[in-house]
Amino acid sequence: MSKLYSLYKPALDGIMSINQLYNFSKIENKINLVVGAYRTIDNKPFIFNSVKQAKNNFITNNHEYLPITGDNEFNELSKKLYFGNFTNFSAVQTLSGTGSLYLLSQLFKEIIKENKTIYLPNPTWENHFNIFHSSELNLSTYNYLLKDRKFNFEYLYDNIKKIPDSNIVLFHGCAHNPTGYDPMFEGWFELIKLCLRKNLLVVIDMAYLGFASGNIEHDANVLRIVNNKDYPVFVCSSYAKNFGLYSERVGNLFFRGYNETETNELNDILRTIIRRIYSNPPSNGSNIIKTILGNDELYKLWLNELKEINQRYTFIRNVLCCKLQFEMNENFSDIIHQKGMFYYSTLNKEQVEKMRENGIFMPDDGRISLAGLNQTNIDRFVSVYKKVKMT
Repeated sequence: MSKLYSLYKPALDGIMSINQLYNFSKIENKINLVVGAYRTIDNKPFIFNSVKQAKNNFITNNHEYLPITGDNEFNELSKKLYFGNFTNFSAVQTLSGTGSLYLLSQLFKEIIKENKTIYLPNPTWENHFNIFHSSELNLSTYNYLLKDRKFNFEYLYDNIKKIPDSNIVLFHGCAHNPTGYDPMFEGWFELIKLCLRKNLLVVIDMAYLGFASGNIEHDANVLRIVNNKDYPVFVCSSYAKNFGLYSERVGNLFFRGYNETETNELNDILRTIIRRIYSNPPSNGSNIIKTILGNDELYKLWLNELKEINQRYTFIRNVLCCKLQFEMNENFSDIIHQKGMFYYSTLNKEQVEKMRENGIFMPDDGRISLAGLNQTNIDRFVSVYKKVKMT
Protein backbone atom coordinates (compact mmCIF):
# COMPACT_ATOMS: atom_id res chain seq x y z
CA MET A 1 0.00 0.00 0.00
CA SER A 2 1.38 3.43 -0.92
CA LYS A 3 2.07 6.08 1.72
CA LEU A 4 1.00 9.70 1.89
CA TYR A 5 4.45 10.74 3.04
CA SER A 6 8.08 9.99 2.28
CA LEU A 7 10.51 8.21 4.60
CA TYR A 8 12.13 11.55 5.44
CA LYS A 9 11.56 12.40 9.10
CA PRO A 10 12.47 15.98 10.02
CA ALA A 11 14.31 16.41 13.29
CA LEU A 12 12.44 18.17 16.07
CA ASP A 13 13.77 21.63 16.88
CA GLY A 14 16.56 21.23 19.48
CA ILE A 15 15.12 23.66 22.01
CA MET A 16 11.63 22.17 21.78
CA SER A 17 12.94 18.61 22.09
CA ILE A 18 14.95 19.45 25.24
CA ASN A 19 11.92 21.21 26.70
CA GLN A 20 9.99 18.01 26.05
CA LEU A 21 12.64 16.05 27.95
CA TYR A 22 12.17 18.45 30.87
CA ASN A 23 8.39 17.98 30.82
CA PHE A 24 8.73 14.18 30.92
CA SER A 25 11.50 14.10 33.53
CA LYS A 26 10.65 12.63 36.95
CA ILE A 27 13.69 14.18 38.66
CA GLU A 28 12.74 16.16 41.76
CA ASN A 29 13.60 19.86 41.89
CA LYS A 30 14.34 19.90 38.16
CA ILE A 31 15.22 23.27 36.62
CA ASN A 32 14.11 24.48 33.18
CA LEU A 33 16.77 26.71 31.60
CA VAL A 34 15.65 25.99 28.03
CA VAL A 35 12.93 28.24 26.67
CA GLY A 36 13.43 32.00 26.47
CA ALA A 37 10.30 33.13 28.33
CA TYR A 38 10.50 35.59 31.20
CA ARG A 39 9.19 34.34 34.55
CA THR A 40 8.35 35.92 37.90
CA ILE A 41 10.67 35.36 40.87
CA ASP A 42 8.55 32.35 41.90
CA ASN A 43 8.89 30.93 38.35
CA LYS A 44 5.36 31.71 37.17
CA PRO A 45 4.46 33.25 33.79
CA PHE A 46 4.90 37.03 33.94
CA ILE A 47 2.16 39.31 32.63
CA PHE A 48 3.03 42.98 32.14
CA ASN A 49 0.80 45.34 34.11
CA SER A 50 0.72 47.56 31.01
CA VAL A 51 -0.69 44.60 29.06
CA LYS A 52 -3.32 43.91 31.76
CA GLN A 53 -4.46 47.53 31.69
CA ALA A 54 -4.46 47.67 27.89
CA LYS A 55 -6.71 44.61 27.73
CA ASN A 56 -9.14 46.37 30.08
CA ASN A 57 -9.02 49.52 27.94
CA PHE A 58 -10.41 48.02 24.78
CA ILE A 59 -13.48 45.88 24.31
CA THR A 60 -14.33 45.06 20.72
CA ASN A 61 -17.15 43.25 19.06
CA ASN A 62 -15.39 43.67 15.74
CA HIS A 63 -14.01 40.36 14.57
CA GLU A 64 -13.73 41.29 10.91
CA TYR A 65 -10.61 40.48 8.92
CA LEU A 66 -7.67 42.82 9.26
CA PRO A 67 -6.09 44.08 6.03
CA ILE A 68 -3.62 41.66 4.44
CA THR A 69 -0.69 43.73 5.71
CA GLY A 70 -2.20 44.08 9.18
CA ASP A 71 -3.56 46.84 11.39
CA ASN A 72 -2.44 50.15 9.87
CA GLU A 73 -2.35 52.01 13.21
CA PHE A 74 -0.33 49.19 14.79
CA ASN A 75 2.15 49.25 11.88
CA GLU A 76 2.63 53.02 12.14
CA LEU A 77 3.13 52.92 15.92
CA SER A 78 5.58 50.04 15.50
CA LYS A 79 7.65 52.02 13.00
CA LYS A 80 7.81 54.92 15.45
CA LEU A 81 8.91 52.61 18.28
CA TYR A 82 11.67 50.95 16.27
CA PHE A 83 12.91 53.85 14.13
CA GLY A 84 11.76 57.07 15.76
CA ASN A 85 9.45 59.79 14.48
CA PHE A 86 10.70 59.78 10.89
CA THR A 87 11.48 56.77 8.75
CA ASN A 88 11.30 55.61 5.15
CA PHE A 89 10.76 51.97 6.16
CA SER A 90 7.46 50.31 5.33
CA ALA A 91 5.89 47.66 7.56
CA VAL A 92 3.59 44.68 7.45
CA GLN A 93 2.20 42.91 10.51
CA THR A 94 3.49 39.36 10.91
CA LEU A 95 3.05 36.23 13.02
CA SER A 96 5.73 37.28 15.51
CA GLY A 97 9.44 37.09 14.70
CA THR A 98 9.35 33.58 13.28
CA GLY A 99 6.58 34.63 10.89
CA SER A 100 8.50 37.77 9.94
CA LEU A 101 11.61 35.77 9.10
CA TYR A 102 9.65 33.17 7.15
CA LEU A 103 7.80 35.88 5.22
CA LEU A 104 11.17 37.41 4.34
CA SER A 105 12.49 34.02 3.20
CA GLN A 106 9.54 33.74 0.81
CA LEU A 107 10.10 37.28 -0.43
CA PHE A 108 13.71 36.39 -1.21
CA LYS A 109 12.48 33.31 -3.03
CA GLU A 110 10.37 35.57 -5.24
CA ILE A 111 12.78 38.42 -5.94
CA ILE A 112 16.30 36.91 -5.85
CA LYS A 113 16.97 34.81 -8.92
CA GLU A 114 20.77 34.94 -8.85
CA ASN A 115 22.90 32.38 -7.04
CA LYS A 116 23.27 34.11 -3.67
CA THR A 117 24.16 33.03 -0.14
CA ILE A 118 22.73 34.26 3.14
CA TYR A 119 25.37 34.33 5.90
CA LEU A 120 24.13 33.65 9.43
CA PRO A 121 26.19 34.22 12.59
CA ASN A 122 27.83 31.17 14.12
CA PRO A 123 26.35 30.58 16.65
CA THR A 124 22.80 31.71 16.02
CA TRP A 125 19.20 30.81 16.77
CA GLU A 126 18.75 27.27 15.50
CA ASN A 127 15.54 28.04 13.63
CA HIS A 128 17.28 30.52 11.32
CA PHE A 129 18.62 27.59 9.30
CA ASN A 130 15.22 25.93 8.99
CA ILE A 131 13.53 29.16 7.95
CA PHE A 132 16.02 30.35 5.35
CA HIS A 133 16.40 26.87 3.90
CA SER A 134 12.93 27.50 2.44
CA SER A 135 14.19 30.62 0.63
CA GLU A 136 16.24 28.40 -1.73
CA LEU A 137 19.25 30.62 -1.04
CA ASN A 138 22.57 29.01 -0.23
CA LEU A 139 23.20 28.96 3.54
CA SER A 140 26.52 29.70 5.18
CA THR A 141 27.85 31.22 8.41
CA TYR A 142 30.37 33.75 9.69
CA ASN A 143 32.09 33.21 13.03
CA TYR A 144 30.75 35.52 15.72
CA LEU A 145 32.90 34.59 18.73
CA LEU A 146 36.47 33.57 19.39
CA LYS A 147 37.16 29.90 20.20
CA ASP A 148 36.93 30.60 23.95
CA ARG A 149 33.42 32.04 23.37
CA LYS A 150 34.59 35.59 24.02
CA PHE A 151 33.50 38.51 21.84
CA ASN A 152 36.04 40.55 19.90
CA PHE A 153 34.77 43.22 17.51
CA GLU A 154 37.84 43.19 15.26
CA TYR A 155 37.45 39.44 14.84
CA LEU A 156 33.77 39.86 13.90
CA TYR A 157 34.60 42.71 11.50
CA ASP A 158 37.28 40.62 9.77
CA ASN A 159 34.82 37.74 9.35
CA ILE A 160 32.22 40.00 7.72
CA LYS A 161 35.02 41.30 5.50
CA LYS A 162 35.62 37.73 4.26
CA ILE A 163 32.04 37.31 3.04
CA PRO A 164 32.00 37.43 -0.79
CA ASP A 165 30.53 40.67 -2.14
CA SER A 166 26.90 41.00 -3.24
CA ASN A 167 25.48 38.37 -0.90
CA ILE A 168 23.19 38.63 2.16
CA VAL A 169 24.17 38.94 5.83
CA LEU A 170 21.97 38.54 8.90
CA PHE A 171 22.67 40.35 12.18
CA HIS A 172 20.95 40.10 15.56
CA GLY A 173 19.90 43.68 16.37
CA CYS A 174 20.47 43.37 20.13
CA ALA A 175 20.77 40.73 22.88
CA HIS A 176 22.35 38.30 20.43
CA ASN A 177 20.87 34.83 20.79
CA PRO A 178 22.57 32.76 22.16
CA THR A 179 25.74 34.71 23.04
CA GLY A 180 24.41 37.93 24.60
CA TYR A 181 27.25 39.92 23.00
CA ASP A 182 26.42 42.97 20.85
CA PRO A 183 28.62 45.54 19.08
CA MET A 184 28.63 49.07 20.47
CA PHE A 185 27.14 51.95 18.44
CA GLU A 186 30.49 52.71 16.81
CA GLY A 187 30.91 49.04 15.95
CA TRP A 188 27.52 48.88 14.28
CA PHE A 189 28.37 52.00 12.31
CA GLU A 190 31.56 50.40 10.97
CA LEU A 191 29.80 47.10 10.19
CA ILE A 192 27.06 48.81 8.18
CA LYS A 193 29.64 50.87 6.27
CA LEU A 194 31.51 47.64 5.47
CA CYS A 195 28.32 45.95 4.24
CA LEU A 196 27.59 48.88 1.93
CA ARG A 197 31.12 48.77 0.50
CA LYS A 198 30.71 45.07 -0.16
CA ASN A 199 27.15 45.44 -1.52
CA LEU A 200 25.85 43.05 1.14
CA LEU A 201 22.09 43.05 1.65
CA VAL A 202 21.48 43.56 5.38
CA VAL A 203 18.86 41.61 7.38
CA ILE A 204 18.40 42.50 11.07
CA ASP A 205 16.62 40.06 13.39
CA MET A 206 15.23 42.25 16.19
CA ALA A 207 13.52 39.88 18.62
CA TYR A 208 14.65 41.52 21.90
CA LEU A 209 14.18 45.30 21.68
CA GLY A 210 14.35 46.53 25.28
CA PHE A 211 15.61 43.18 26.55
CA ALA A 212 19.33 43.91 26.18
CA SER A 213 19.60 47.02 28.35
CA GLY A 214 16.07 48.08 29.29
CA ASN A 215 16.63 51.21 27.18
CA ILE A 216 14.81 51.28 23.83
CA GLU A 217 17.11 53.90 22.29
CA HIS A 218 20.26 52.00 23.24
CA ASP A 219 18.92 48.66 22.05
CA ALA A 220 17.91 50.22 18.71
CA ASN A 221 21.43 51.49 17.93
CA VAL A 222 21.74 49.66 14.61
CA LEU A 223 18.22 50.69 13.57
CA ARG A 224 19.03 54.35 14.15
CA ILE A 225 22.11 53.93 11.93
CA VAL A 226 20.23 52.41 8.98
CA ASN A 227 17.13 54.64 9.30
CA ASN A 228 16.17 57.09 6.51
CA LYS A 229 18.90 55.96 4.11
CA ASP A 230 18.74 54.97 0.45
CA TYR A 231 19.85 51.35 0.49
CA PRO A 232 17.76 48.19 1.06
CA VAL A 233 17.43 46.80 4.59
CA PHE A 234 15.04 44.26 6.11
CA VAL A 235 14.20 44.16 9.83
CA CYS A 236 12.30 41.25 11.42
CA SER A 237 10.72 42.06 14.78
CA SER A 238 8.79 40.28 17.50
CA TYR A 239 6.66 41.45 20.41
CA ALA A 240 6.76 38.06 22.15
CA LYS A 241 9.50 38.89 24.66
CA ASN A 242 9.26 42.63 25.26
CA PHE A 243 5.48 42.57 25.85
CA GLY A 244 5.24 39.01 27.16
CA LEU A 245 2.80 38.18 24.35
CA TYR A 246 4.34 34.82 23.46
CA SER A 247 1.12 33.13 22.36
CA GLU A 248 -0.37 36.12 20.52
CA ARG A 249 2.16 35.79 17.67
CA VAL A 250 2.53 39.43 16.72
CA GLY A 251 5.46 41.19 15.08
CA ASN A 252 6.49 43.17 12.00
CA LEU A 253 8.57 42.90 8.89
CA PHE A 254 10.06 46.33 8.18
CA PHE A 255 11.54 46.80 4.71
CA ARG A 256 13.01 49.36 2.37
CA GLY A 257 14.22 49.23 -1.24
CA TYR A 258 16.58 51.57 -3.06
CA ASN A 259 13.77 54.09 -3.47
CA GLU A 260 10.09 54.63 -2.73
CA THR A 261 8.98 52.94 -5.95
CA GLU A 262 10.92 49.78 -5.14
CA THR A 263 9.64 49.79 -1.54
CA ASN A 264 6.06 49.97 -2.83
CA GLU A 265 6.76 47.09 -5.21
CA LEU A 266 8.09 45.01 -2.31
CA ASN A 267 4.89 45.77 -0.41
CA ASP A 268 2.80 44.49 -3.33
CA ILE A 269 4.81 41.27 -3.52
CA LEU A 270 4.49 40.74 0.23
CA ARG A 271 0.72 41.16 -0.04
CA THR A 272 0.51 38.31 -2.55
CA ILE A 273 2.73 36.08 -0.38
CA ILE A 274 0.73 36.78 2.79
CA ARG A 275 -2.52 36.16 0.94
CA ARG A 276 -1.51 32.65 -0.09
CA ILE A 277 0.05 31.67 3.28
CA TYR A 278 -2.33 32.95 6.00
CA SER A 279 -4.34 35.69 4.24
CA ASN A 280 -4.21 38.20 7.11
CA PRO A 281 -2.92 38.35 10.72
CA PRO A 282 -4.86 38.02 14.00
CA SER A 283 -5.85 41.20 15.80
CA ASN A 284 -5.75 40.58 19.55
CA GLY A 285 -2.01 41.07 20.02
CA SER A 286 -1.82 44.13 17.79
CA ASN A 287 -4.82 45.65 19.63
CA ILE A 288 -2.97 45.29 22.94
CA ILE A 289 0.27 46.75 21.62
CA LYS A 290 -1.24 49.70 19.78
CA THR A 291 -3.25 50.53 22.93
CA ILE A 292 0.00 50.69 24.93
CA LEU A 293 2.06 52.51 22.31
CA GLY A 294 -0.73 55.01 21.69
CA ASN A 295 -1.29 55.88 25.37
CA ASP A 296 1.34 57.99 27.15
CA GLU A 297 0.65 56.55 30.62
CA LEU A 298 0.63 52.92 29.47
CA TYR A 299 3.73 53.52 27.36
CA LYS A 300 5.62 54.93 30.35
CA LEU A 301 4.43 52.03 32.51
CA TRP A 302 5.67 49.55 29.87
CA LEU A 303 9.08 51.26 29.68
CA ASN A 304 9.42 51.10 33.47
CA GLU A 305 8.52 47.41 33.43
CA LEU A 306 11.24 46.76 30.85
CA LYS A 307 13.75 48.49 33.13
CA GLU A 308 12.65 46.40 36.11
CA ILE A 309 13.01 43.17 34.11
CA ASN A 310 16.49 44.14 33.02
CA GLN A 311 17.39 45.05 36.59
CA ARG A 312 16.38 41.55 37.64
CA TYR A 313 18.49 40.01 34.87
CA THR A 314 21.43 42.15 36.00
CA PHE A 315 20.89 40.99 39.58
CA ILE A 316 20.77 37.32 38.53
CA ARG A 317 23.93 37.74 36.48
CA ASN A 318 25.79 39.36 39.38
CA VAL A 319 24.68 36.72 41.90
CA LEU A 320 25.51 33.86 39.52
CA CYS A 321 28.91 35.35 38.72
CA CYS A 322 29.79 35.84 42.41
CA LYS A 323 28.64 32.38 43.47
CA LEU A 324 30.48 30.57 40.66
CA GLN A 325 33.67 32.56 41.22
CA PHE A 326 33.53 31.85 44.96
CA GLU A 327 32.89 28.12 44.48
CA MET A 328 35.31 27.51 41.61
CA ASN A 329 37.93 30.24 42.04
CA GLU A 330 37.69 31.12 38.34
CA ASN A 331 36.83 34.25 36.35
CA PHE A 332 33.17 34.30 35.32
CA SER A 333 33.02 37.94 34.23
CA ASP A 334 31.57 36.82 30.88
CA ILE A 335 28.24 36.37 32.70
CA ILE A 336 28.14 40.10 33.43
CA HIS A 337 29.48 41.22 30.05
CA GLN A 338 26.75 39.37 28.16
CA LYS A 339 23.32 41.00 27.87
CA GLY A 340 19.73 39.85 27.58
CA MET A 341 17.93 36.81 28.88
CA PHE A 342 20.61 34.20 28.15
CA TYR A 343 24.02 33.23 29.47
CA TYR A 344 26.18 31.48 26.87
CA SER A 345 28.18 29.22 29.15
CA THR A 346 31.32 27.26 28.22
CA LEU A 347 29.63 23.92 28.89
CA ASN A 348 30.19 21.43 26.07
CA LYS A 349 27.58 18.94 24.86
CA GLU A 350 28.81 16.12 27.11
CA GLN A 351 28.71 18.40 30.16
CA VAL A 352 25.22 19.62 29.22
CA GLU A 353 24.05 16.00 29.15
CA LYS A 354 25.47 15.51 32.66
CA MET A 355 23.61 18.63 33.80
CA ARG A 356 20.39 17.07 32.49
CA GLU A 357 21.13 13.85 34.35
CA ASN A 358 21.11 16.02 37.48
CA GLY A 359 17.78 17.62 36.56
CA ILE A 360 19.06 20.86 35.01
CA PHE A 361 17.87 21.19 31.43
CA MET A 362 19.39 23.45 28.77
CA PRO A 363 20.12 23.25 25.01
CA ASP A 364 23.15 21.31 23.73
CA ASP A 365 25.16 24.50 23.13
CA GLY A 366 25.18 25.38 26.86
CA ARG A 367 22.91 28.42 26.52
CA ILE A 368 21.19 29.11 29.84
CA SER A 369 17.87 30.94 30.07
CA LEU A 370 18.43 33.16 33.11
CA ALA A 371 14.68 33.51 33.62
CA GLY A 372 14.73 29.96 34.98
CA LEU A 373 17.07 30.89 37.83
CA ASN A 374 15.84 32.40 41.09
CA GLN A 375 16.68 32.52 44.79
CA THR A 376 15.17 29.06 45.36
CA ASN A 377 17.27 27.15 42.82
CA ILE A 378 20.42 29.12 42.01
CA ASP A 379 22.51 27.43 44.73
CA ARG A 380 21.54 24.01 43.40
CA PHE A 381 22.47 25.11 39.89
CA VAL A 382 25.88 26.34 41.06
CA SER A 383 26.50 23.11 42.94
CA VAL A 384 25.70 20.91 39.93
CA TYR A 385 27.61 23.21 37.56
CA LYS A 386 30.70 22.94 39.76
CA LYS A 387 30.43 19.16 39.98
CA VAL A 388 30.05 18.77 36.20
CA LYS A 389 32.91 21.17 35.35
CA MET A 390 35.29 19.69 37.92
CA THR A 391 34.85 16.03 36.84
